[in-house]
Amino acid sequence: MAAVKVDITRMDLVRFTIRMIPHVRSNWVMWLIVATGIVAYVVLRNGWPATSKQYAILVFAAIIGASAAILVGLIMSLLV
Repeated sequence: MAAVKVDITRMDLVRFTIRMIPHVRSNWVMWLIVATGIVAYVVLRNGWPATSKQYAILVFAAIIGASAAILVGLIMSLLV
């Protein structure tokens, strides 16, 4: 039986990591924790939103902030 040779490049590992992000439960848990923390911080700092526009801004900030945190975590893990 012949030996099998596989060449795995760094880019293959990066692609695999990026494809696995939505499938790993811990990423979603971390996203939810960060989003909750952002909502808590904004509410404690500015009070409860009074208008639908303020609610929309709060939700948008939580979504963007949590997604950015996951992206920063991904970049840090790829650089190390």
